[in-house]
Amino acid sequence: PSSHWSRIIALVLSECHSSFERKLVDITKAATFEPAYLRLNSRGVVPTLVDGETVVCDGRTIAAYINDQAGAKLCPSDNAEYTLWAEQLHDFPVMLFSYSVWILGKKGEKSADILADKVSRARAYAAEHSELREAYLRKADFFEEFRRQLHDEKFVAGAKAQAVERLDELGLRLLEAQWVGGETYTFADSIATSILYRLIDLGILAHWASDESHGLYGYYRRLQERPSFRAVFQDDPLIPEKYRLKA
Repeated sequence: PSSHWSRIIALVLSECHSSFERKLVDITKAATFEPAYLRLNSRGVVPTLVDGETVVCDGRTIAAYINDQAGAKLCPSDNAEYTLWAEQLHDFPVMLFSYSVWILGKKGEKSADILADKVSRARAYAAEHSELREAYLRKADFFEEFRRQLHDEKFVAGAKAQAVERLDELGLRLLEAQWVGGETYTFADSIATSILYRLIDLGILAHWASDESHGLYGYYRRLQERPSFRAVFQDDPLIPEKYRLKA
């Protein structure tokens, strides 16, 4: 429930009024590194959707699958603004910004230790499970490169500057439109919800949150009024107390 992409898919499920059975994958205990999970999801990330014999792993693909099954309109293929912003919001570096704050221990995550553990755990599992060796080595390489980027102050500062520009562009868009894609809530809004919530929680890149003239100011309040927001960020009983949004 504290995962950025798991929250996005939870919002989609809520918006589509889809029934589902949730199984907790405890990322705080490296559950995505377990062989059984990696066999299900070769990237070893959350979330994973299992529908009978169908297994869907990528967040965008999961959202499209849920949308199609529900007969909803969260992923309109004929909306150019939606397509543009869904892609840009998908690439927003939430993980980089999260760890850049957590590395300082704001919430006690000790992220430097966590990243070192991810690398060593992936390499150890690669040696133990030959059939999953390539998948584990990809994870090890990813987290080694991510750790390098995280400790590169110039890289992080550049990413933050680009993110502010992106947020301000989106704010201008939302001064003239109710939702990212226009007058109807879409999957792009689900992504934006999780991004904006995380930035407020991190205490960074949230200049828009106290500026009533910024398009994101009113937009975020519209998001908060949706039942899906309350369901995902406040009412979910699995949310750790330190992450729970207070009423």
